[in-house]
Amino acid sequence: MNFKRIETIFIVAFIILNIFLFNSLVDRRNLHYVSTTADQIDLLEDMRQANIQLPTFDDQNQQAYAIQANNYDILEEEASQLEGQVGIVEEGLYYTSFLSNPIELEGSVEEGFTQADYDKLANFLRSPQVLFGEEYALGKLDKENGVFIYYHVVNGIPIMDGTSQIIFYIDTDNNVFSYHQLYIGETMQQGNPIQTISDLDAVKSAYQNNEISANTLVKKPVLSYQRTLYLDDLSMYVPVWTIEVEHSTRGKVLLQVDATDGSVIQQSVQANPSIRPLPERPDTGEN
Repeated sequence: MNFKRIETIFIVAFIILNIFLFNSLVDRRNLHYVSTTADQIDLLEDMRQANIQLPTFDDQNQQAYAIQANNYDILEEEASQLEGQVGIVEEGLYYTSFLSNPIELEGSVEEGFTQADYDKLANFLRSPQVLFGEEYALGKLDKENGVFIYYHVVNGIPIMDGTSQIIFYIDTDNNVFSYHQLYIGETMQQGNPIQTISDLDAVKSAYQNNEISANTLVKKPVLSYQRTLYLDDLSMYVPVWTIEVEHSTRGKVLLQVDATDGSVIQQSVQANPSIRPLPERPDTGEN
């Protein structure tokens, strides 16, 4: 028996088998890629066929940390140092200010505001008349409620669940006469960075879970923080995709989609449920 020849045959057969298995693996990966791409295109086409207006997506994964906030009544402790205003503190967490001298703006809610108006508000926000104002950034002008909303920003990500924000109220003369502040205190990163899904994946998940219906307008998703744990001494926040959807019959709705697994966390029937009615201005005997 020619063992050398048999050995050569086995080696050649082994090489051919490896080549076959490698080609099969490549073919399966290519098939999965084509299938995934096709499914994505089909899903987008389904939404367009349903008359769902979509934004331009970044379609990029990002990294974000969970954060911890230490709850304490810092607004109540520090509010007494603020000048040029009358303030009310509720539950140690909600501070409402009535300005002695309203901020006069050039524009209006109906016609829009000028860059000078936004600069004036930004300067006021960073003045000694606002606590921790440098930690907030403009979120939006809510024309329906007549307010400017500024979100507390941590690690470049806004907190958009209504637990840490400043709302400027606009009167009938288009001047800012009051602001309402919520502040969660000092924050700390927790654990390792989290790899998020993309903004496109978040919208696809919401659509597949029947949270986006036909004849709607989908605004560009925003990576934000959502509180998931609230205790007496601390709160925990995780990254979510916040998606504003405008319905022809239901108005504006906010969707929160978990930024790690794509599950729909919450649907709110009101786009800004955290806007609180202003209390009556305290009578201080001053004009």
